Amino acid sequence: LAEENYLKLKINYPESIFAEKANLEYADLFFIREDYLNSEIHYKNFILNFPQSELLPYSLYQLAVCEEKNSKFMSAFENYKRIWLEYPENEFSGYAYDNIVKLADKKIIDAFIPTNDNLYSRGEKFFNLYRYESAIAEFTKILDSSSTSKLSSELHAKTLFKTGMCYLNLRDYSKARDFLLLSYKKFPSSSYADDSLYFLGRAETSLGREDSAIDYYDKIVKNFTASNYADDALYRTGRIYFLRDEIDKAKAYYQQIINRYPDGDRAQDAYWEVGWIQYRSGDYSAAKNTFSGMVSRFKGSQIATAAHFWKAKSHKKLGEIQEAVNIYKEIIAGKSYSYYTFASIKELEEMQISPDFKAVNREAIPDNPDISEVLPEVYKDIENSYTDSNSINEDVKFSHIDKVKELLLLEFYLSADREIEAASKEFEEDNMSILQISTLYLKAKDYVNSQKIIAKYYSKLNSSLNSPYRDYFFYLLYPYGYKEYVDRHSSEFGIDPLFVLAVIREESRFNPKAGSYAGALGLMQIIPGTGKSIANELAIKNYTNDILYDPETSIKMGTYYLKKQMDNFSQNYYFACGAYNGGPGAMKKWISKWGDMEIDEFIEYVPYDETRNYIKKVMASYFFYKTLFE
Repeated sequence: LAEENYLKLKINYPESIFAEKANLEYADLFFIREDYLNSEIHYKNFILNFPQSELLPYSLYQLAVCEEKNSKFMSAFENYKRIWLEYPENEFSGYAYDNIVKLADKKIIDAFIPTNDNLYSRGEKFFNLYRYESAIAEFTKILDSSSTSKLSSELHAKTLFKTGMCYLNLRDYSKARDFLLLSYKKFPSSSYADDSLYFLGRAETSLGREDSAIDYYDKIVKNFTASNYADDALYRTGRIYFLRDEIDKAKAYYQQIINRYPDGDRAQDAYWEVGWIQYRSGDYSAAKNTFSGMVSRFKGSQIATAAHFWKAKSHKKLGEIQEAVNIYKEIIAGKSYSYYTFASIKELEEMQISPDFKAVNREAIPDNPDISEVLPEVYKDIENSYTDSNSINEDVKFSHIDKVKELLLLEFYLSADREIEAASKEFEEDNMSILQISTLYLKAKDYVNSQKIIAKYYSKLNSSLNSPYRDYFFYLLYPYGYKEYVDRHSSEFGIDPLFVLAVIREESRFNPKAGSYAGALGLMQIIPGTGKSIANELAIKNYTNDILYDPETSIKMGTYYLKKQMDNFSQNYYFACGAYNGGPGAMKKWISKWGDMEIDEFIEYVPYDETRNYIKKVMASYFFYKTLFE
């Protein structure tokens, strides 16, 4: 009966979301019966028809086992090897390698000795998955072999470089420096030479060896003028001098970027830094002119909004209050809802001027039981079940949307999610259809894809929707995801749940499987080392890094750590989220240097680019969550 039903699904419903699983389990049926000839055929068909399947490593492994049973030993070996090389992180990679060893032990095949290129390929895959320790293990095998076999200079250089990058991302800056320096010194003309110099500068800066960092950056500028890192090297040198209060030197480096790399990635940052130096030096007239030029030069960009804000601040310092007020109002009316939108609101409120910031229509909140009446064009097709179960007959054909509604009613969220993905093809790219797709994802608790489709069409929706649909659009963009867990643990630790939501949104966009180059994991992007400390403090037993992928565990641990930073920094939201990202030790050091500044100025002094931008993003999200839900 199972075989009959699988076959019926395969033949009659090839577009079904269950087709992939049905095809694989159909092959499994023959395998269970020990019919290895037929199972081999059907595993091959699965691999051919579903080349992007997450189950490909399993199907390749099963195919190889069948081929081994069918005495096709070389084919089995090739598939085992493919798994080991292409899917090193998968559990079947280890099984595949063990089977290769067994075949060699039986003298069926020659002993498998991976080439250095094989090892590098595996290491690079681990690196791209942020599994740096595993990557280091593969790269070390290559480097160890260099004493007994000759490596090509290219492979040797990039292996040293990638090993250094692993340690850099693990924040072991001393080891990172050692490997990066070795890569540069042994191969000063390799394609990785400028890369090595740049990240040597980063490592030395993190070790507090700023003069050494400057030396490495200068080598890039002098010897690798066409490098993608040349303008970055100038910028980072300028930042070092700026933070040392060697303002003239800093300005000279920024000016080099403007003169030598006017179309480079760092040009807008260089203009910004020049304007900021003028502002901090009290030359508000020059700052105003620089920021004004940036608004025109970089129109429509985030840096233009920042420049517009600081142009207003310059006007204010010059006593040109009405000009400042006009700019603040213009930023608010621009509907970017960036950090500077809310900073402008704060500036106006401090001057006792109404910011004219339109409140959101709370009736558009997705949890509103009358939402279908508020938003009929969105909910008319998705709110109710497609039909009464008594009216179903064999002639009824069900669309993906029909299936989604029924699966949601049954709370089969993963299956509903798959149907939504298939259903998106049924929609044209009109505004209401986009909102409908996002809504279906939201109902399936797939917050990632719910936001993703809104973000994809953000400009179009933001400029063309009217209330209440525009208000609803913002609720989809800023979801109250994992509400049960967020409310429970924010209450447990005594912190605003909306602040927790803001951190989750900016850390992972509500993706529980998120990872980062720094090795952070899960919804709240907790570094494994920090996670272990938090687990000890919360008496969480049997800690492993994998628990950071569990949504509730991540929210509990992240909320606890966030509240800890709030307590460390006198309930200051700006300092707390900065410490969450950049570390409490670094934040204390920055406060000791610049803590007496206005908060907008303090943020611009934060030395870490990532943390500086992170504070702005989290606080912007927090203010907007307060607008939506408070």
